[in-house]
Amino acid sequence: LSFWQGVFLAISEKAGIISPLQSDDGTTQTEAGTVSAGYQNFLICIEMFFAAIAMKYAFPISTYMTDGANHSSGRNVTMQSISSTLRETMNPRDIMTDAIHNFHPQYQQYTQYSSDNKRFQGQPQP
Repeated sequence: LSFWQGVFLAISEKAGIISPLQSDDGTTQTEAGTVSAGYQNFLICIEMFFAAIAMKYAFPISTYMTDGANHSSGRNVTMQSISSTLRETMNPRDIMTDAIHNFHPQYQQYTQYSSDNKRFQGQPQP
């Protein structure tokens, strides 16, 4: 929806429907593009309000409650498993391992392709 809002606001701006804003004393003018961006930001905030309500029903808090009861509608997730998962995503050892792997010379040779596409020579063209 945000893309189409942006398209509509851009067309409205170019058509002159959205005009620049002038300050009360006339010294400062806000361009029409800035006003259009402000409208889009405001509309996204309204969308997110309704999205938050929808998410409340799509992902109920009962899934994450730790009252010891198993719910048949989903798996029982504990706060300990959530915190350990979050801790694992920011594990410095994992980040270092990935960095070493990605910047290793052998891996760079593997991912680099020739600009003249020599690897495709001799193959039939579609």
